[in-house]
Amino acid sequence: MALPPRPFVPLPEVASCWKISAEEIVSWSVDRMIDIAIILPLVETSAGLKASGFSLVAGEDVFGLVRECGARADAVTIRRFRRSRTSDWEMIASPLDGIPVRAEDLGVLSAELVRVGQLWDVLIPRSDPPAGPKPHKPGPGATPKYDWDRFAGAVALQIHEHGKPKSRRELARLMREWFLRVYGSAPDDRTLEKRIQAMWVEISACDDEPIVFDARANARNGGQGSCSGPHAGHARQAPER
Repeated sequence: MALPPRPFVPLPEVASCWKISAEEIVSWSVDRMIDIAIILPLVETSAGLKASGFSLVAGEDVFGLVRECGARADAVTIRRFRRSRTSDWEMIASPLDGIPVRAEDLGVLSAELVRVGQLWDVLIPRSDPPAGPKPHKPGPGATPKYDWDRFAGAVALQIHEHGKPKSRRELARLMREWFLRVYGSAPDDRTLEKRIQAMWVEISACDDEPIVFDARANARNGGQGSCSGPHAGHARQAPER
């Protein structure tokens, strides 16, 4: 059974993966370079709205929990939070005294780790093995870092769900994002481009319309498939290039 990826990674795990202290990460949060999250219990805001679940906190509000020099706080009280990186701060009206937070409550959302991982070119902490189906087991020899059979299936699913990308470069970008979500890292550009190029030859056998399969093709073209290849029903011939 394929399990979904973790939405939240504890701060100590992020710090261990990056080989730095939790204080450094929270310091970056103070400078608005990365967002620190907690799981907020049900609260009411000063605007009379309800909120709970994954929420962002200000680094300066929780810095005392991870301070390396000087006395470290056992708990701090937060009275504000944000629902997302682009939303405004909301003040907690109830409970009146705010919400107590401990160091073990702090973490980083997986989506935020993907963002900063791409921006800073750092590893994304993940479980071992990664969530999802077990990788294909190759024959004798060194075990490859990535499951390329699964990659080919992901390309097929991407095209089936969203149609043919506008260009080979666009497909490479989409699949690089897929690698980051599934494995926490991506192959080097040369390796990925080589794999994409080999598949793009077959993908480009279609017309300039998006690739669609069987039922979708029949519905779109009145029973005439739009893509040539072994998996397309009644496909028309691709134009000469």
